[in-house]
Amino acid sequence: MRLRLSGQALAGQRSAPVRAISITSDNHYYGEMQGSSPKAARGREPRLTALDRSETYPATPVPDLPQSLPKLVWLTPAFEGPARALAGRVPGLACAVDAQASEPADGTVQLALGPQGLGVRFGDHGQWVLSVPEAGLKEGGRGGPAGGRDLLLRAVGRPREGEHLVDATAGFGRDARALAEGGWVVEAWERSPAVAVVLAEALAQARADAPSSPPSALERIELRVGDVISRLGREGAGCGAAVVYLDPMHPPRRGSALVRKDLRALRHLVGPDDDAAELLPAALHAAGRRVVVKRPPHAAPLAGQAPTRVVAGRRARFDVYDVVRMAGSPPDAS
Repeated sequence: MRLRLSGQALAGQRSAPVRAISITSDNHYYGEMQGSSPKAARGREPRLTALDRSETYPATPVPDLPQSLPKLVWLTPAFEGPARALAGRVPGLACAVDAQASEPADGTVQLALGPQGLGVRFGDHGQWVLSVPEAGLKEGGRGGPAGGRDLLLRAVGRPREGEHLVDATAGFGRDARALAEGGWVVEAWERSPAVAVVLAEALAQARADAPSSPPSALERIELRVGDVISRLGREGAGCGAAVVYLDPMHPPRRGSALVRKDLRALRHLVGPDDDAAELLPAALHAAGRRVVVKRPPHAAPLAGQAPTRVVAGRRARFDVYDVVRMAGSPPDAS
């Protein structure tokens, strides 16, 4: 299945910013949606989100989406209608019977719609913790990559004309945003349908809130849903990616400060990346120039394979595998 976001305005609309989102699979499931600015909605009426304002959204199910998505809740009564509309338009998504349950069991995870947008709510020590990834996608705001934007861009390098990058582990899109701001066209892959639904909504709203001129860097991000390992392994260099970027889920920290809320939410939604070691050979098979892997500072290299060089920071390091150099040719410094 592929979930594509574009900035094309729908005909006949002149006021609110509009975004078109299409979800396609073998049965051509398709919907057109439009977003509205959160500034006009907060405090007055439910925010009409990109996934709520469907003009045409057929009920034909998408076989790629499992029927085990977390339940959707609304955080205030005003959002019951938009939440139920969203649940009716995303296959496998259903509203919780008791949407206002106040005492969660630890490990409980839900999708939650409220004034801040669509996010993830999970139980931790008897309390709800809410993570809304849209804030991390705002251009010029907080929420860059935990390892440092400059380090990431130094490891990845500068794009050449016509090149694009595959972010094989999109998550909530922080790194994809930084890469797009660095000039890359980013093909962002996410295999968790729950994460993809939240990220699609966050991207649509962040784009709607971005200034129209100059064009937003977020327009250079294309979100796709599916098994990126199979795609990279099957197509190899045919996928056309100059760089493949990997940030697999790291083991839980012990004896250290609490992990960021959005990373904890991701862990609740997707669990560990048990097949992370399979990502590296698939990425090396597909990348034209290099593969970059984000790792904790003291972690072993992914799949036990030593990189050709390392860009290290205090909170994370980036292991760089220069494909040309590994093949025995002089390294590419760009």
